[in-house]
Amino acid sequence: MLEGHYHQNKKEGLWIYYYYSDDRNKQLEGHYHNDEKEGLWISYYLNGIKESERHYYQDQREGLSILYRNNGNKASEKYYHYVT
Repeated sequence: MLEGHYHQNKKEGLWIYYYYSDDRNKQLEGHYHNDEKEGLWISYYLNGIKESERHYYQDQREGLSILYRNNGNKASEKYYHYVT
């Protein structure tokens, strides 16, 4: 299951994806602009703990990405620089 909006047939604004058609357990959330990922995107483990934080610019990773273990502890960090 998911929540989101289209504007002129393109994804726009906040989108939330859920596990197994269950609107209580988020899998992924973030914003689209003109059908491209923009800004912070957060993914979650099935237990609700944050799995990752990733930043996007024009649908490409940009800036700091952080991965977490399923116990919530930080596993790794990586910085991405989007080149046009």
